[in-house]
Amino acid sequence: MRPSIRTVLEGLAAEDLFPRDSEVKARGALIRARRAQPPPWFVRVLIGGGAWVTMLLFLLALLLAGFHKSTEGMGVLGVVLVAGATALRWNGTGDFLVQLTLSAAFTGEGLILFAMSPRTEMAMALSLVVVELPVLFLFRDVSHRFLSTVGILGALGTAAMKAGGPGMLAMYVVVLAVVAYAVWLDAPRLLQRGTSVFTPVAYGMVVSLLLAMGACLMLRGEWHTSADSKVMLGFPVTAAVGLALLYFEWRIFTEQGVPLGSEAAWATFLGTVLLGVVTFNTPGILAAIGVLVLAFHRREVLLAGLAAAFLVGFGVFFYYDLAVSLMVKSLVLVASGVLVLLARWYLRARWLPPEVSR
Repeated sequence: MRPSIRTVLEGLAAEDLFPRDSEVKARGALIRARRAQPPPWFVRVLIGGGAWVTMLLFLLALLLAGFHKSTEGMGVLGVVLVAGATALRWNGTGDFLVQLTLSAAFTGEGLILFAMSPRTEMAMALSLVVVELPVLFLFRDVSHRFLSTVGILGALGTAAMKAGGPGMLAMYVVVLAVVAYAVWLDAPRLLQRGTSVFTPVAYGMVVSLLLAMGACLMLRGEWHTSADSKVMLGFPVTAAVGLALLYFEWRIFTEQGVPLGSEAAWATFLGTVLLGVVTFNTPGILAAIGVLVLAFHRREVLLAGLAAAFLVGFGVFFYYDLAVSLMVKSLVLVASGVLVLLARWYLRARWLPPEVSR
């Protein structure tokens, strides 16, 4: 039978291993430590789900009352929900309160967007940026900041596409890649200014970049078959991202104290150029490789997992892309395989110790 805390303490006191007058304090400390432990994960899921159900019931009550017929009233209610959720999130803790404020914030933002009544996709995108940008810094929640970043950058990409077509979208994707790479490369310095904001925003920028690369692939395919989209969203984006990756690789070698004329540096630069040539029609592969390089440089396991998942996804999407002929796909796959095998041979022959390479 499992002994109680009282039995254990009395046994220790009998052997003079524990002072008798400290039994009450010790039991109190053990009870407080037990209460401080978080509840099981399924309990936390149920608590969080209850908060979202509460907000859904609130919206259902508004709908049944006909509140949605007044855009002004919905806008005011949205502002009140966002302001109240932000204030509670600054001072409150607990799973239910966290999820309740999160659901209230998203609901309030949706009500504000509905009240603004944007008529076009461009107006909707700009309205989303206007609503999400202040909440991004004021609402203290990692999940909300991550989703707000993805929403803002996605809205800006949509606005670029609607304003200038494939050429403007290509420029936006390249700028986003450069900014995302720069943010992760300067992560130690930026973390000193605020960890709570940097981490979700930095991850949101990477996810937005990879999603934007996927959008470029889709717009080049059967959904948007104009000649401009096929040209502008292909090789020019790959070339620009490749140049950016070469620059940041140079920055990494400089930070690590590796001479730029060394064999490792030249092999890396040459491998990046060859990879860009082989995958010239799929810029997302080179962009994901850049994220993977920064993940290893900053020792971010989650970032490496994201890059690997999107890398596989881009390869699968390229294989099933109807805008690319089977001959081009075969040549790219063969060239990629040869390049990977040559890289493996070079790394084993040049950098692995003899006892490991056998």
